[in-house]
Amino acid sequence: MENNESKEQGVAMIQNSVFAGSILGDKSGQLVDQLMRNISQVENDPKFIPQAESINAQVKSIIEIGKAQIEMVKVQAFIAQK
Repeated sequence: MENNESKEQGVAMIQNSVFAGSILGDKSGQLVDQLMRNISQVENDPKFIPQAESINAQVKSIIEIGKAQIEMVKVQAFIAQK
């Protein structure tokens, strides 16, 4: 049982370190707030649509990087459990 606890602690340490150093880190709330402001701006001013499309493409890139980081955590956790 002690060995399993040790593995779980190792996995938690890996996850914490990766998430702390991830592309979003503690800024995910700020990103959501900005996206909500952009949605409001598009609703109020259709001229903002081209800029919103550009922002959307950038956000998609951030999300893809975040997904890759999550996959890396999964692999590291799998390796740590062996």
